[in-house]
Amino acid sequence: MKKGKSEVNDTDGTRAYVLIDTRPGMAGDIVRQLREKGIKQADVINGPHDAIALIRGDTPSDVAVLILNNIKKMEGVTGVTVYLVTEQEKVA
Repeated sequence: MKKGKSEVNDTDGTRAYVLIDTRPGMAGDIVRQLREKGIKQADVINGPHDAIALIRGDTPSDVAVLILNNIKKMEGVTGVTVYLVTEQEKVA
């Protein structure tokens, strides 16, 4: 993985939307920490999940590693739901 390129959401490779569940009252802290880690698109949301982040990487494997290391293992995160983006030209 090319350190830096994938972590800061500046690649045209693979994208995933990650819905994040947190302990009560921790969504704002989680989003703030994600932004400090270089994840530019992360927001607190209303609904069944507490936050959402757009993760980018060079490959699906890079995205998976970023989600595991930068979100899933965070203190206060209780769960994640990942939606991997399929490019339009690949959709029938």
